[in-house]
Amino acid sequence: MPKYCLRSTICAGTDGVRYALQRSLFIVMSHSFQTFIKICCSWILFLVAALVACGLDTCTADAKYSFPQKSWERVDPAAAGWSVPELQAAKEYGKAIGSMSWMLIENGKVVDSYGPLDILNSLHSARKSFMSAMYGQAIADGTIDLSKTMADLGIDDNDPKLTPEEKQATIRDLLMARSGVYHVALGEAPEMAAARPQRHSHPHGTFWYYNNWDFNTLGSIFNQLTKKSLYEFLNDRIAVPLQMEDFKLSDQQYEDGPESIHKYYNIEMSARDMARFGQLFLNNGCWNGRQIVPAAWVKESTAPYSDTVSNFIPDGNGYYGYLWWVVAHNKSFPNTSLPDGSYAALGAGPQIILVIPKRGLVLVHRTATDSACPQDNKDCDIHYLSDSKVFTLMEMLVQAKK
Repeated sequence: MPKYCLRSTICAGTDGVRYALQRSLFIVMSHSFQTFIKICCSWILFLVAALVACGLDTCTADAKYSFPQKSWERVDPAAAGWSVPELQAAKEYGKAIGSMSWMLIENGKVVDSYGPLDILNSLHSARKSFMSAMYGQAIADGTIDLSKTMADLGIDDNDPKLTPEEKQATIRDLLMARSGVYHVALGEAPEMAAARPQRHSHPHGTFWYYNNWDFNTLGSIFNQLTKKSLYEFLNDRIAVPLQMEDFKLSDQQYEDGPESIHKYYNIEMSARDMARFGQLFLNNGCWNGRQIVPAAWVKESTAPYSDTVSNFIPDGNGYYGYLWWVVAHNKSFPNTSLPDGSYAALGAGPQIILVIPKRGLVLVHRTATDSACPQDNKDCDIHYLSDSKVFTLMEMLVQAKK
């Protein structure tokens, strides 16, 4: 029986399991000892399969990686081979450019940090990488098929509605930001709207455009197919297993408006919880011996599919995977010299989760956009930092290793 079948029939059906167990005990009491042994063995195999099917897949992480428990473990930077003066210079630079906080983690332990790590702030577009991870989990559950089209799923939008051609876009196209659907979307920055292609100008799967319609619609599709709020799924399948310290369901909320029926799903999170998510991906989806996100999905979702040179990003920003920004073919992020295979979740501010597998590093950066513009105030101006300056800070931290 496929794993996803076991998930749906066992994990959500504890009453059925209880009933079946009661019936088995009745049968055991009514038959011979030999039958008793056979039934017991069958139940052992069944329960093992059930545990695996319900997400308790075991895994083995790289031996050099450790995992935070209730809180992050810290190391002495100098003893770990880092330049303390260079780390101090990074703190001073971060303060000068207006960073709220940052974290530098090597092999699962905090080397250094700056600013408050427990304050919640919007992830902005870094939310999309969390959505990517959740899609990988739901695919493993058997609830999502990336080949399904918008037509298959009954997806549409406000007038002007999607045409039959636009409805041929697949879920995979949306994950790659290649839907070819250029409908107005919620949460678009002015520069995103200005760079939006004309409707019907590109067939699905042929053109990369950083498209909030794709990203928001993925949230609608996720809720529809999993039959569960994406926030509840995020809590149950990522925040709780990773023992996030500050994440709360009550802090999460959608934003809607007349432009589109597909809501913007904001995510509020602290720096130290963002770092746990980065560490999860550094460990190929494995956390403390449990496979939280399929390792194959970590690899597939962080592969480079699209060069990001575009009207929206004239100089490009590396490559784009499934809602992750990826360093590949010697194309890195601004002012950095990161090795190929590095990847990042990026959001306005900027908010950054940078994973560098070849160095065993996870870096997090926060800009205090919520304090400048609270979520319920739509009329204030947010002061964003220069992306290039923040990436300069990231490069300073990476290069502080001796």
